[in-house]
Amino acid sequence: TLWGVGKVRLQATQDGDPNYDPAPKLPLVLEVVKAQQKIEFDAPKELFVKSPCRLHATATLNDPNAPVTFHLLSDPAKATLTEGELEGTEPGWVEVEARQAGNEYCEPVKARKSIQIVKRSQQIHFPLDESEHRKKGERVTLDAKATSGLEVTYVVSGPAERQGSEITLTGGGLVKVEAFQEGDPIYDPA
Repeated sequence: TLWGVGKVRLQATQDGDPNYDPAPKLPLVLEVVKAQQKIEFDAPKELFVKSPCRLHATATLNDPNAPVTFHLLSDPAKATLTEGELEGTEPGWVEVEARQAGNEYCEPVKARKSIQIVKRSQQIHFPLDESEHRKKGERVTLDAKATSGLEVTYVVSGPAERQGSEITLTGGGLVKVEAFQEGDPIYDPA
């Protein structure tokens, strides 16, 4: 049984018997080295801003005294990494490394993953009926909602005046209402 790394010197002997002479001694030197190991590192290719993700990795050496640890190698302004939990803070690419230190029998091992931090998409739902004919002086409430919950902004063109989320029709013709949401550090514009 081998108990560690280094050189092991062995010598084979055969003393002979009444029919055979002793065999010449045969020295043998074995170089015992640490075993190479692998690491399986599962990480998402994309991660939404402000959506934490627990990272998982396992090394060939499953030793509780030598756990796999995670390290953020790129700009700390783009993400935080705390106790194996990665959270994107702004869009961009981050690189994370999983490491296992090895022990007296196994070499250390590491693996890297690049993860893209992305903003969430959003949509605007605008329940205004376009086909409905309206009269001059009529007030119409604009009730568009962004799936992000962020405030929706309106641009009105044509014979109408807008006050907040309400328009008053001021004459005949086509009134065009556009609803948009500019986005924020978490959501793309809609």
